[in-house]
Amino acid sequence: MEVDNGSTNIPCSFTNAIQTFPSLWPTIQITIDQSNGTPTLTYHLTLVAEPALQILAITPDFKSGDLRLEWDSNGTAVQLQGASDAKGTYVGLTAFTTEQTFTDVGALTKHPQGYFYRLQQQ
Repeated sequence: MEVDNGSTNIPCSFTNAIQTFPSLWPTIQITIDQSNGTPTLTYHLTLVAEPALQILAITPDFKSGDLRLEWDSNGTAVQLQGASDAKGTYVGLTAFTTEQTFTDVGALTKHPQGYFYRLQQQ
């Protein structure tokens, strides 16, 4: 791979000397070391990858005006947040939790012009 060090791109080869993985699925974390570096310039990288958080379903209850949200947080604690504008200030609707559902009571009547939801990791 090439590493951009801010002034140039350097072709680098890497290997992972440690064969254990410190994180549980679905997080993938690996530490790699440059194998073709010099005594004065060698890169050590820690790479972390995780599936993106997703809201899977938003189900309206037109009788009550409630909105039920379901999401997949891959087992990590997340906070459901909401805002009246996509670029606006989001406020926490839940505490950080591993729960994967929330009912926004009266959402359809509180926000007749629409409302934006997002998930935030700790």
